[in-house]
Amino acid sequence: MTLLPISAAALAASLCATGLLALSAMARADTAPVPDAAASARIRLFGQNGISVKFYRNSACYKSGLFGSGGAEVVSGGAGDAFLSLLGASSNTRIGMPDSPATRNLSARSGMLSKAYFKEYSVAAGEPLTVLTSFRDVSGYYCKNIARSFVPEAGADYEASMDLSFAHGTCELSVRRIQTEGEQVVLLPLDNAVSADECR
Repeated sequence: MTLLPISAAALAASLCATGLLALSAMARADTAPVPDAAASARIRLFGQNGISVKFYRNSACYKSGLFGSGGAEVVSGGAGDAFLSLLGASSNTRIGMPDSPATRNLSARSGMLSKAYFKEYSVAAGEPLTVLTSFRDVSGYYCKNIARSFVPEAGADYEASMDLSFAHGTCELSVRRIQTEGEQVVLLPLDNAVSADECR
């Protein structure tokens, strides 16, 4: 998807309001309960200031609107997350997933006033899962509502991230499976991750 211009003044006002709302969100846990691998899968999602990431359980489509996230779980883009990333104080939430090339080089995703972080979640296996992303920043560019849906397999680990290329003016949502091969961890393209539309 092509990056598009946005009003810098409107974005600056939004970030200011976000920061004021987020002052109470400075504390964050870095761990969560380990899920039951027999009935679930796990997914790691990356966020930072300027990137909105949400996911919908048991849904092959997404909902959007001005007055809420339509039942989505917000990973990145909420008031607290944006402000902590802006300050460089964001932290990761782990549930025991293996580190990957993406987590080992997490700082490479960070930008000015936009520290990258990740959150790991247990999700139901055998049910559709939809990830919705968008991007906007003070440089005047945005990408709106890029979504992909797939059905996680029991015991499998996945990663999803918004990949930006300012050089080419593009953004893309990538979903990959985390595969352990001996002592190495590799990211494999996910063949069954398809573009998702807004729910009708």
